[in-house]
Amino acid sequence: MRKTPLRAGAIGGVLAAVIASDKALRRKLKDVQDPTEAAKVIGQALKKKGKVVAGDLKMWLESPGVQSAIDEGKDILHDALQKIERSAQSAATSLKKQAASAMKTAGVKGKKGEKGGSKKKR
Repeated sequence: MRKTPLRAGAIGGVLAAVIASDKALRRKLKDVQDPTEAAKVIGQALKKKGKVVAGDLKMWLESPGVQSAIDEGKDILHDALQKIERSAQSAATSLKKQAASAMKTAGVKGKKGEKGGSKKKR
């Protein structure tokens, strides 16, 4: 799961590449004095370049390497979920047996239909 920051960094890298490749944007950023103004300039540039960034991101996400990583992640999560389900089932079965044993030791009768359970008369 440590690959997630790398993927997020790759998206940031795409945005940084768009900004770095725009000479006009670099000139504008050189002249700004205020960080708020710089954010506005970058925002306007990204708005204009949004289609390029979206296309690049779409190509990246559809690439075989990324799809392979996504499939691998799905497999890992599926396996982990199955392991958790088996563990929970095992714990539930064990607790049920312990509870039945404790009830038997305490002399408490179980529910209707269970071993040692009482049947109500009508």
